[in-house]
Amino acid sequence: ELATFGRKAAARRRAAQRESASLRGRVAAHDQARQDGARFVAAPGTGRRGGQSPTPSQVAHGRARGAENAVLLTARRLGVPGLLSEATLEVRRGQRVVVLGPNGSGKTTLLRCLAGDLALAGPAAELEYLPGMRLRLVDQEARGLVDGEEVLAPVAAAVGTARAIRLLAGVGVAAGAWRNTPTQLSGGERARAGLALALAHGADLLLLDEPSNDLDLQAVEALEAQLSETLAATGAALLLVTHDRRLAERLT
Repeated sequence: ELATFGRKAAARRRAAQRESASLRGRVAAHDQARQDGARFVAAPGTGRRGGQSPTPSQVAHGRARGAENAVLLTARRLGVPGLLSEATLEVRRGQRVVVLGPNGSGKTTLLRCLAGDLALAGPAAELEYLPGMRLRLVDQEARGLVDGEEVLAPVAAAVGTARAIRLLAGVGVAAGAWRNTPTQLSGGERARAGLALALAHGADLLLLDEPSNDLDLQAVEALEAQLSETLAATGAALLLVTHDRRLAERLT
C-alpha cells in the first residue's frame, strides 16, 4: 500500500511540475504581449458625473496633469440605506487599496457607486473623475464581458487579434474557449477573460470585485503576478475587494 501511495504521489508531483511549466509559458506569453504595446481607449464617462464629455484638449490636459499623487477620483456623501452612510473618499494615482468586510457589508455596492452608478448612492452623492482618467470595473458576475459576445471580440477590438490571443493565453483561457460567449464559460474562465479584457484596455484606476473567485491556487498566483507587474509598469491605482488575505497583502 505504501509503495502504491508513493507511485501516485510521484505522478501527482510530475503533473504539478508540468502544469507549473505550462503556467510559466503562459505568463511569458503575456509579458511579450505587454511589451508589444497596446492601444489604450479613453473611458467615455470622464470628468464630473452627469456633465458633458470632455473635449480632446481637456483629455490631453487631464493626462498632462496625471502626475504622481494626482487625485483620480473623489466621492462625497455616498449613501445606501443599511450599507453606506455619507461615505467620502479620494483615490490617488498609484494607490492600492483593499476593501475588507463580511459578505453583505456593502463592498460591491461601493465599487458600483465609484464606477458611476450613482442611482444607488442617494440624491446628495457626488462623484468627480480626473479628466481623461480611464476607469475599469471588473465585477463578480459579468467580469466586464458582454453577454452574447465572443470573449475574443472585445479584447481584439482593443489591441488587435494577435495580441488578444496572447493576452487570453497569458491569463490561462484555453484556445477552445476564445469563441465562446460568457454564459458558455466556467466561472474561472470568465474571471480570466475579464482580466485579459481589463489588461487590454488599460486603466488609470482598476476596480476589482473578488477577482480570485472561481480560480485555483496557480491561477490566483498568476493573477497576483500579472497585476503586480501591470500596476508597477503603469502606475495605475487599484481598489480591490477580496476575502483573500494573501492577495490583499501582496497587492495593496
